[in-house]
Amino acid sequence: MVTIGLIVRLDAQPGKEEELATFLVDALPLVEREPQTVAWFALKTSDSSFAIVDVFPDEAGRRAHLDGPVAAALIEKASELLVTAPEIERVDVLAAERDEGRTMSAAAVFEPRRVLARRDSGGLEVTLYWSADDNSTSVEVWQHASGETVAFPVARERALDAFYHPFAHLPTTYGLSLDAEGATQ
Repeated sequence: MVTIGLIVRLDAQPGKEEELATFLVDALPLVEREPQTVAWFALKTSDSSFAIVDVFPDEAGRRAHLDGPVAAALIEKASELLVTAPEIERVDVLAAERDEGRTMSAAAVFEPRRVLARRDSGGLEVTLYWSADDNSTSVEVWQHASGETVAFPVARERALDAFYHPFAHLPTTYGLSLDAEGATQ
């Protein structure tokens, strides 16, 4: 199931059109190694304009792709190949076609989980979710530096507190426990 994606627009410098096209074709094997990149397309939209369209099951997949080898290589080569920096647009997927050729319904495409709140602080991105399936809430904490994500369910009545103080609400199944002073044991 795909829920989000990227559209990246690229304008080649004069005389660099073929080199940019080759770069995009050569990027395919790298993208194929990204398990959360569900689909990836490199497109030529005019003689000197190109685009990349890719889709992911969730924000963690999109972040992994943006932190991956193709994005790094593109950033490294941007001044050599492109007129301007890549234009990156984050998009939501409204409908998608399955491999079998059938159009998915909106209910099948949209994950029943909805973002209620999101904040970024001290290298951590904290997101509070609500699930329509079972009317439950959960918190996801993503660390920018390591790319690690921890997600856990929280009672609805404690959801806001868990959003602002996620580590105080981590289940003990994560192997963390705190002593009286709040230090990890």
